[in-house]
Amino acid sequence: MTLDKWLTKTPKDRNRLRRRWVGHDLIRWNPLLNEACQRFEREFGKHPFVVRVGGSLSRHEPAIEVLTWLRSPQRIEELPDRYCTFWVVQESLLTKKEERLNYWTLVLQHLLGWPKSRIRSWSSKYEDHLNGQSEQPDIFYHYAPASYVVRALMPKRFVKEFAGTTKYWRLRNQLWAALEPPERGNRVPAKPTDSIYDWTAARNRVRKVLSKYASRS
Repeated sequence: MTLDKWLTKTPKDRNRLRRRWVGHDLIRWNPLLNEACQRFEREFGKHPFVVRVGGSLSRHEPAIEVLTWLRSPQRIEELPDRYCTFWVVQESLLTKKEERLNYWTLVLQHLLGWPKSRIRSWSSKYEDHLNGQSEQPDIFYHYAPASYVVRALMPKRFVKEFAGTTKYWRLRNQLWAALEPPERGNRVPAKPTDSIYDWTAARNRVRKVLSKYASRS
């Protein structure tokens, strides 16, 4: 089905298809959503605060996602909330970027003692991803900030020798758990961005993991 044909249907018929497709045939949305995104980008993509336009089937209904160069809860009010019957969702890239950089800065300062200049240099390799300019920016922000910064905690010699192996991923996951301990019972442990986070305890957990690695090397 083309987007034009979809738009000629009555609201009742579209709702019938929405219910059926979301429940049993989600892939049927792809051509319609892709075409709607292309039209939306042609009409609004030149806006100075629009970074990129994409489609999403992961929300409670198929949506046009607009990545904006704004901070939450700022919005580009000129953009419609619906377009070609599809929900239009605005995601504030600056908020995502600042939250991620803040997380990395805290970890690298407190656990490795890096100065801000070194942290900026390390973070710069992710600049395109942070700014939504990579091929798949949604995937970059889908992964937790710890999944990137935990690599800096791993000994360089170990990474060079074992990158991609089971041994590498085991150490990576152990360091991640040391940085963000898993939930136990009803207690949710503090995160590095929380004011009550215990950096001394975190350093001890990381050192303990690395000491085990050293003793086995």
